[in-house]
Amino acid sequence: MQYYMNYVLGLPRSTSKKATQGTIVHKVMEVLAQCKKTMQNLEETPIACDKPTPYRIDDEHIGIIEWFHDDFLKPYPLSNDEIDAINKTRVSKYKYKHDAKIPYGTIHYGQSMVEDIFERCFAYYSQDDWAPVDRKDCVNWTWMALEYKNGIFDPRQRQIIAAEPQFEYVIDKPWANYNWRLPSGEKISGKLGIKGTIDLITEVGDGIIEIVDWKTGQRLDWGSKKDNDIKTYVKLCDDFQLMLYCYAAKRLYPHAKQIIVSIFYIRDGGPYTICMDDTTTQKVEELLQQRFQEISVCNHPQMLDHSQKHFKCTRICDYFKAQSPNGKTNMCRFIYDKIREKGIDWVTDNYTEENFNVGYYQEPGEKE
Repeated sequence: MQYYMNYVLGLPRSTSKKATQGTIVHKVMEVLAQCKKTMQNLEETPIACDKPTPYRIDDEHIGIIEWFHDDFLKPYPLSNDEIDAINKTRVSKYKYKHDAKIPYGTIHYGQSMVEDIFERCFAYYSQDDWAPVDRKDCVNWTWMALEYKNGIFDPRQRQIIAAEPQFEYVIDKPWANYNWRLPSGEKISGKLGIKGTIDLITEVGDGIIEIVDWKTGQRLDWGSKKDNDIKTYVKLCDDFQLMLYCYAAKRLYPHAKQIIVSIFYIRDGGPYTICMDDTTTQKVEELLQQRFQEISVCNHPQMLDHSQKHFKCTRICDYFKAQSPNGKTNMCRFIYDKIREKGIDWVTDNYTEENFNVGYYQEPGEKE
Protein backbone atom coordinates (compact mmCIF):
# COMPACT_ATOMS: atom_id res chain seq x y z
CA MET A 1 0.00 0.00 0.00
CA GLN A 2 2.80 2.40 0.88
CA TYR A 3 4.66 1.45 -2.29
CA TYR A 4 1.59 2.18 -4.43
CA MET A 5 1.00 5.61 -2.88
CA ASN A 6 4.66 6.58 -3.06
CA TYR A 7 5.95 5.15 -6.33
CA VAL A 8 2.78 4.87 -8.45
CA LEU A 9 0.73 7.85 -7.30
CA GLY A 10 3.71 9.98 -6.28
CA LEU A 11 1.97 11.26 -3.17
CA PRO A 12 4.40 13.43 -1.17
CA ARG A 13 6.03 12.17 2.01
CA SER A 14 7.64 14.24 4.73
CA THR A 15 11.23 13.67 5.79
CA SER A 16 11.58 12.82 9.47
CA LYS A 17 14.17 14.37 11.73
CA LYS A 18 15.91 11.00 12.17
CA ALA A 19 16.13 10.51 8.41
CA THR A 20 17.54 14.01 7.96
CA GLN A 21 20.09 13.41 10.71
CA GLY A 22 21.16 10.30 8.84
CA THR A 23 21.46 12.31 5.63
CA ILE A 24 23.79 14.76 7.36
CA VAL A 25 26.12 11.98 8.53
CA HIS A 26 26.02 10.32 5.10
CA LYS A 27 26.86 13.64 3.44
CA VAL A 28 29.92 14.19 5.64
CA MET A 29 31.17 10.70 4.74
CA GLU A 30 30.50 11.34 1.06
CA VAL A 31 32.41 14.64 1.05
CA LEU A 32 35.38 13.14 2.90
CA ALA A 33 35.46 10.33 0.35
CA GLN A 34 35.29 12.88 -2.48
CA CYS A 35 38.24 14.70 -0.93
CA LYS A 36 40.28 11.49 -0.63
CA LYS A 37 39.43 10.53 -4.22
CA THR A 38 40.64 13.96 -5.40
CA MET A 39 43.94 13.50 -3.56
CA GLN A 40 44.37 10.02 -5.06
CA ASN A 41 43.82 11.36 -8.57
CA LEU A 42 46.28 14.23 -8.14
CA GLU A 43 48.91 11.95 -6.61
CA GLU A 44 48.71 9.81 -9.74
CA THR A 45 49.43 12.87 -11.90
CA PRO A 46 51.57 15.19 -9.70
CA ILE A 47 52.01 18.83 -10.67
CA ALA A 48 55.34 20.56 -10.05
CA CYS A 49 54.95 23.52 -7.71
CA ASP A 50 57.36 25.56 -5.56
CA LYS A 51 54.94 25.94 -2.64
CA PRO A 52 52.07 23.86 -1.22
CA THR A 53 48.80 24.39 -3.04
CA PRO A 54 45.40 23.46 -1.67
CA TYR A 55 43.29 20.61 -2.91
CA ARG A 56 39.79 21.58 -3.93
CA ILE A 57 36.35 20.11 -4.62
CA ASP A 58 33.07 21.83 -5.42
CA ASP A 59 30.14 19.93 -3.93
CA GLU A 60 26.72 20.65 -5.43
CA HIS A 61 25.12 20.98 -1.98
CA ILE A 62 27.68 22.52 0.37
CA GLY A 63 29.95 24.39 -2.02
CA ILE A 64 33.73 24.64 -2.36
CA ILE A 65 35.99 22.79 0.05
CA GLU A 66 39.72 23.62 0.09
CA TRP A 67 42.38 21.94 2.22
CA PHE A 68 46.11 21.33 2.41
CA HIS A 69 47.66 17.88 2.49
CA ASP A 70 49.02 18.29 6.03
CA ASP A 71 45.59 19.26 7.38
CA PHE A 72 43.72 16.26 5.94
CA LEU A 73 44.63 13.85 8.74
CA LYS A 74 46.34 16.23 11.15
CA PRO A 75 46.21 14.62 14.62
CA TYR A 76 44.31 16.43 17.35
CA PRO A 77 44.72 14.75 20.77
CA LEU A 78 41.51 15.28 22.75
CA SER A 79 41.98 16.54 26.30
CA ASN A 80 40.50 14.56 29.19
CA ASP A 81 37.92 17.32 29.66
CA GLU A 82 36.90 17.12 26.00
CA ILE A 83 36.60 13.33 26.23
CA ASP A 84 34.49 13.58 29.40
CA ALA A 85 32.21 16.10 27.69
CA ILE A 86 31.78 13.84 24.63
CA ASN A 87 31.11 10.73 26.71
CA LYS A 88 28.39 12.48 28.70
CA THR A 89 26.44 12.91 25.45
CA ARG A 90 26.74 9.22 24.45
CA VAL A 91 24.85 7.55 27.27
CA SER A 92 21.23 7.46 26.04
CA LYS A 93 20.24 3.79 25.78
CA TYR A 94 17.62 4.75 23.20
CA LYS A 95 20.15 6.34 20.86
CA TYR A 96 23.33 4.40 21.65
CA LYS A 97 22.65 0.67 21.63
CA HIS A 98 26.29 -0.22 22.32
CA ASP A 99 28.99 1.42 24.40
CA ALA A 100 29.91 4.52 22.40
CA LYS A 101 32.29 6.10 24.93
CA ILE A 102 35.84 6.87 23.90
CA PRO A 103 38.91 6.27 26.10
CA TYR A 104 41.34 8.88 27.35
CA GLY A 105 44.05 9.48 24.80
CA THR A 106 41.67 9.42 21.83
CA ILE A 107 42.93 11.35 18.82
CA HIS A 108 40.71 12.96 16.24
CA TYR A 109 42.32 13.30 12.83
CA GLY A 110 41.75 16.29 10.62
CA GLN A 111 39.33 17.70 13.17
CA SER A 112 39.17 21.24 11.80
CA MET A 113 38.40 20.02 8.32
CA VAL A 114 35.78 17.54 9.51
CA GLU A 115 34.14 20.23 11.63
CA ASP A 116 34.00 22.64 8.67
CA ILE A 117 32.40 20.01 6.43
CA PHE A 118 29.99 18.98 9.17
CA GLU A 119 28.86 22.57 9.84
CA ARG A 120 28.11 23.09 6.16
CA CYS A 121 26.17 19.84 5.90
CA PHE A 122 24.24 20.59 9.08
CA ALA A 123 23.39 24.10 7.90
CA TYR A 124 22.16 22.76 4.56
CA TYR A 125 19.89 19.99 5.87
CA SER A 126 18.82 20.85 9.44
CA GLN A 127 15.60 22.64 10.38
CA ASP A 128 15.07 25.72 12.53
CA ASP A 129 13.08 23.81 15.16
CA TRP A 130 15.90 21.37 15.96
CA ALA A 131 17.23 21.33 19.52
CA PRO A 132 20.96 21.45 20.44
CA VAL A 133 20.82 17.74 21.29
CA ASP A 134 19.85 16.96 17.68
CA ARG A 135 23.02 18.62 16.45
CA LYS A 136 25.11 16.88 19.10
CA ASP A 137 23.76 13.48 18.01
CA CYS A 138 24.82 14.20 14.43
CA VAL A 139 28.28 15.21 15.62
CA ASN A 140 28.60 12.05 17.69
CA TRP A 141 27.46 9.72 14.94
CA THR A 142 29.87 11.33 12.48
CA TRP A 143 32.85 10.88 14.78
CA MET A 144 31.76 7.39 15.89
CA ALA A 145 31.99 6.28 12.26
CA LEU A 146 35.42 7.90 11.89
CA GLU A 147 36.77 6.72 15.26
CA TYR A 148 35.88 3.03 14.96
CA LYS A 149 38.91 0.77 15.47
CA ASN A 150 41.37 3.62 14.85
CA GLY A 151 39.61 4.70 11.68
CA ILE A 152 39.40 1.47 9.66
CA PHE A 153 36.12 2.68 8.13
CA ASP A 154 37.19 6.32 7.83
CA PRO A 155 36.95 7.16 4.09
CA ARG A 156 40.16 9.17 4.41
CA GLN A 157 42.02 6.00 5.43
CA ARG A 158 40.82 4.00 2.42
CA GLN A 159 41.47 3.69 -1.29
CA ILE A 160 38.36 5.23 -2.76
CA ILE A 161 36.83 3.89 -5.95
CA ALA A 162 33.62 5.92 -5.83
CA ALA A 163 31.56 7.96 -3.37
CA GLU A 164 27.78 7.71 -3.78
CA PRO A 165 27.93 6.06 -7.23
CA GLN A 166 24.57 5.58 -8.91
CA PHE A 167 23.54 2.52 -10.86
CA GLU A 168 20.79 2.00 -13.39
CA TYR A 169 20.30 -1.30 -15.17
CA VAL A 170 17.67 -2.85 -17.39
CA ILE A 171 16.88 -6.48 -16.63
CA ASP A 172 17.10 -8.21 -20.00
CA LYS A 173 14.91 -11.19 -19.14
CA PRO A 174 11.56 -12.28 -20.64
CA TRP A 175 9.80 -11.94 -17.28
CA ALA A 176 10.88 -8.27 -17.03
CA ASN A 177 8.68 -7.10 -19.91
CA TYR A 178 5.94 -4.57 -19.17
CA ASN A 179 3.20 -2.84 -21.15
CA TRP A 180 1.21 -0.24 -19.21
CA ARG A 181 -0.97 2.79 -19.68
CA LEU A 182 -0.18 5.96 -17.75
CA PRO A 183 -2.88 8.26 -16.29
CA SER A 184 -2.18 10.67 -19.17
CA GLY A 185 -3.26 7.96 -21.60
CA GLU A 186 0.28 7.40 -22.85
CA LYS A 187 1.22 3.76 -23.31
CA ILE A 188 4.67 2.66 -22.23
CA SER A 189 6.45 -0.62 -22.73
CA GLY A 190 9.90 -2.00 -22.12
CA LYS A 191 11.78 -3.98 -19.53
CA LEU A 192 12.10 -3.53 -15.79
CA GLY A 193 14.97 -1.29 -14.74
CA ILE A 194 16.51 -0.82 -11.31
CA LYS A 195 18.06 2.36 -9.96
CA GLY A 196 19.94 3.07 -6.79
CA THR A 197 22.91 4.67 -5.06
CA ILE A 198 25.66 2.99 -3.05
CA ASP A 199 27.17 4.93 -0.15
CA LEU A 200 30.83 4.08 -0.72
CA ILE A 201 32.95 1.70 -2.79
CA THR A 202 36.56 1.13 -1.81
CA GLU A 203 39.40 -1.07 -2.98
CA VAL A 204 40.76 -3.43 -0.35
CA GLY A 205 43.52 -4.84 -2.55
CA ASP A 206 44.26 -7.70 -4.92
CA GLY A 207 41.07 -7.17 -6.89
CA ILE A 208 38.82 -7.10 -3.81
CA ILE A 209 36.16 -4.40 -3.64
CA GLU A 210 34.37 -3.44 -0.43
CA ILE A 211 31.01 -1.70 -0.37
CA VAL A 212 30.27 0.34 2.76
CA ASP A 213 26.69 1.19 3.70
CA TRP A 214 26.24 3.59 6.63
CA LYS A 215 23.20 3.21 8.90
CA THR A 216 22.32 5.73 11.61
CA GLY A 217 19.11 3.92 12.55
CA GLN A 218 18.51 0.88 14.71
CA ARG A 219 19.49 -2.63 13.63
CA LEU A 220 15.89 -3.76 13.34
CA ASP A 221 14.31 -6.07 10.80
CA TRP A 222 11.56 -3.74 9.63
CA GLY A 223 10.15 -6.43 7.35
CA SER A 224 9.57 -8.84 10.22
CA LYS A 225 6.08 -9.39 11.59
CA LYS A 226 7.57 -9.35 15.08
CA ASP A 227 8.12 -6.04 16.83
CA ASN A 228 11.73 -5.11 17.64
CA ASP A 229 13.11 -8.09 15.73
CA ILE A 230 16.89 -7.64 15.38
CA LYS A 231 18.75 -8.14 12.11
CA THR A 232 21.26 -10.82 13.00
CA TYR A 233 24.37 -11.57 10.97
CA VAL A 234 22.57 -14.55 9.42
CA LYS A 235 19.71 -12.29 8.31
CA LEU A 236 22.14 -9.72 6.92
CA CYS A 237 23.71 -12.41 4.73
CA ASP A 238 20.35 -12.65 2.93
CA ASP A 239 19.51 -8.93 3.11
CA PHE A 240 18.06 -7.89 -0.25
CA GLN A 241 19.49 -4.37 -0.19
CA LEU A 242 23.01 -5.64 0.42
CA MET A 243 22.66 -8.35 -2.23
CA LEU A 244 21.35 -5.73 -4.69
CA TYR A 245 24.41 -3.56 -4.02
CA CYS A 246 26.66 -6.53 -4.74
CA TYR A 247 24.66 -7.26 -7.90
CA ALA A 248 25.07 -3.65 -9.06
CA ALA A 249 28.77 -3.52 -8.18
CA LYS A 250 29.41 -6.65 -10.25
CA ARG A 251 28.08 -4.76 -13.25
CA LEU A 252 29.92 -1.55 -12.41
CA TYR A 253 33.21 -3.40 -11.85
CA PRO A 254 33.06 -6.67 -13.80
CA HIS A 255 36.79 -7.34 -13.35
CA ALA A 256 36.61 -7.41 -9.54
CA LYS A 257 37.75 -10.77 -8.16
CA GLN A 258 35.64 -10.49 -5.03
CA ILE A 259 33.02 -8.12 -3.65
CA ILE A 260 32.35 -7.80 0.05
CA VAL A 261 29.68 -5.66 1.69
CA SER A 262 29.96 -3.96 5.07
CA ILE A 263 26.84 -2.49 6.66
CA PHE A 264 27.86 -0.14 9.47
CA TYR A 265 25.25 0.44 12.17
CA ILE A 266 26.91 3.49 13.67
CA ARG A 267 24.87 3.57 16.87
CA ASP A 268 23.66 -0.01 17.06
CA GLY A 269 26.44 -2.58 16.90
CA GLY A 270 29.02 -1.26 14.47
CA PRO A 271 29.97 -2.92 11.16
CA TYR A 272 28.94 -6.33 9.84
CA THR A 273 30.86 -7.59 6.82
CA ILE A 274 29.38 -10.12 4.41
CA CYS A 275 31.28 -11.93 1.67
CA MET A 276 29.01 -12.67 -1.27
CA ASP A 277 29.65 -15.18 -4.05
CA ASP A 278 28.52 -15.75 -7.62
CA THR A 279 25.16 -17.12 -6.49
CA THR A 280 24.18 -13.61 -5.37
CA THR A 281 23.34 -12.53 -8.94
CA GLN A 282 20.92 -15.42 -9.37
CA LYS A 283 19.30 -14.79 -5.97
CA VAL A 284 18.82 -11.09 -6.71
CA GLU A 285 17.21 -11.72 -10.07
CA GLU A 286 14.90 -14.35 -8.58
CA LEU A 287 13.80 -11.90 -5.87
CA LEU A 288 13.37 -9.09 -8.39
CA GLN A 289 11.22 -11.34 -10.56
CA GLN A 290 9.10 -12.38 -7.60
CA ARG A 291 8.52 -8.81 -6.44
CA PHE A 292 8.00 -7.42 -9.94
CA GLN A 293 5.35 -9.99 -10.73
CA GLU A 294 3.71 -9.50 -7.35
CA ILE A 295 3.41 -5.76 -7.92
CA SER A 296 2.35 -6.12 -11.55
CA VAL A 297 -0.73 -8.19 -10.76
CA CYS A 298 -1.69 -6.47 -7.51
CA ASN A 299 -5.04 -4.73 -7.88
CA HIS A 300 -5.90 -4.55 -4.18
CA PRO A 301 -2.85 -3.45 -2.16
CA GLN A 302 -3.26 -4.29 1.51
CA MET A 303 -2.73 -2.20 4.60
CA LEU A 304 -0.14 -3.39 7.07
CA ASP A 305 -2.82 -3.26 9.75
CA HIS A 306 -6.44 -2.63 8.76
CA SER A 307 -7.17 -1.17 12.19
CA GLN A 308 -4.19 1.17 11.76
CA LYS A 309 -3.20 0.69 15.40
CA HIS A 310 0.22 -0.83 14.68
CA PHE A 311 3.13 1.41 15.71
CA LYS A 312 4.48 1.33 12.15
CA CYS A 313 1.23 3.00 11.09
CA THR A 314 0.87 5.50 13.90
CA ARG A 315 4.53 6.44 14.36
CA ILE A 316 6.27 5.80 11.05
CA CYS A 317 3.91 5.98 8.08
CA ASP A 318 3.52 9.45 6.56
CA TYR A 319 0.28 8.45 4.84
CA PHE A 320 -1.34 7.67 8.17
CA LYS A 321 -0.35 11.13 9.39
CA ALA A 322 -1.49 12.91 6.20
CA GLN A 323 -5.09 14.05 6.00
CA SER A 324 -7.26 12.83 3.12
CA PRO A 325 -8.66 15.26 0.50
CA ASN A 326 -12.14 15.08 2.06
CA GLY A 327 -10.73 15.75 5.53
CA LYS A 328 -12.58 12.79 7.04
CA THR A 329 -9.75 10.27 7.44
CA ASN A 330 -6.04 9.73 6.76
CA MET A 331 -4.56 9.36 3.28
CA CYS A 332 -3.86 5.64 3.60
CA ARG A 333 -7.43 4.80 4.56
CA PHE A 334 -8.80 7.16 1.90
CA ILE A 335 -6.84 5.57 -0.98
CA TYR A 336 -7.56 2.07 0.32
CA ASP A 337 -11.32 2.75 0.36
CA LYS A 338 -11.27 4.43 -3.06
CA ILE A 339 -9.56 1.38 -4.60
CA ARG A 340 -12.30 -0.86 -3.20
CA GLU A 341 -14.98 1.53 -4.43
CA LYS A 342 -13.66 2.55 -7.88
CA GLY A 343 -10.82 0.16 -8.72
CA ILE A 344 -7.08 0.70 -8.82
CA ASP A 345 -6.98 2.01 -12.41
CA TRP A 346 -9.54 4.74 -11.60
CA VAL A 347 -7.58 5.74 -8.50
CA THR A 348 -4.33 5.81 -10.47
CA ASP A 349 -5.93 8.01 -13.13
CA ASN A 350 -7.49 10.43 -10.65
CA TYR A 351 -5.04 10.65 -7.76
CA THR A 352 -1.59 10.54 -9.36
CA GLU A 353 0.27 13.74 -8.48
CA GLU A 354 0.50 16.22 -11.33
CA ASN A 355 3.71 15.82 -13.39
CA PHE A 356 4.76 12.73 -11.44
CA ASN A 357 6.75 10.22 -13.49
CA VAL A 358 6.85 6.53 -12.55
CA GLY A 359 10.58 6.52 -13.35
CA TYR A 360 11.35 9.34 -10.90
CA TYR A 361 14.35 8.71 -8.68
CA GLN A 362 15.35 11.00 -5.83
CA GLU A 363 19.09 11.05 -5.32
CA PRO A 364 20.44 10.74 -1.76
CA GLY A 365 20.95 14.19 -0.28
CA GLU A 366 18.54 15.80 -2.74
CA LYS A 367 15.93 17.97 -1.08
CA GLU A 368 12.24 17.59 -1.96
